[in-house]
Amino acid sequence: MFEGVGKASIVAFRSGVVMGFLLAANDLLVLYIAINLFMLYYSDDWEGLFEAVTGYGLGRSSMALFGRVGGGIYAKAANVGVNLVGKVERNIPKDDLRNLVVIANNVGDKVGDITGMGSYFFGSMMSHPILLLLLLPSHHLVSIMISLLCVIPCLSVPWVFLFV
Repeated sequence: MFEGVGKASIVAFRSGVVMGFLLAANDLLVLYIAINLFMLYYSDDWEGLFEAVTGYGLGRSSMALFGRVGGGIYAKAANVGVNLVGKVERNIPKDDLRNLVVIANNVGDKVGDITGMGSYFFGSMMSHPILLLLLLPSHHLVSIMISLLCVIPCLSVPWVFLFV
């Protein structure tokens, strides 16, 4: 009995490691490509490049926010549908497995949880380092050194995920 659980936990752990690696690698790759494309367009216009990278960070955060809100609304609508079919139409208790929609709702809840977490990581993994990099040049030289000490740990978070 425990052999199956042990093997399953190893598979689950390795799957989580692979997904964490892919998430961090994808974020770094997309950020690298976006900044290089912006640099091709704004070759000498540093102010335009600054605004483009700022817009990229804001766009990522907005996209993640709408993804989480939309997924939550969809999950709540599915819950209401399950309750209506089970209680009103067939007089079945709330989480009874005789209501086939309950199984689909449970799967939908798990998928919603996973995509919600992925959306959160999508919004925050690169947005905060981007914003820190953009705020860095606005300080004086002394505070730049202090800011670098604060920024380096934030920029190293995706790299840590790559090597974990």
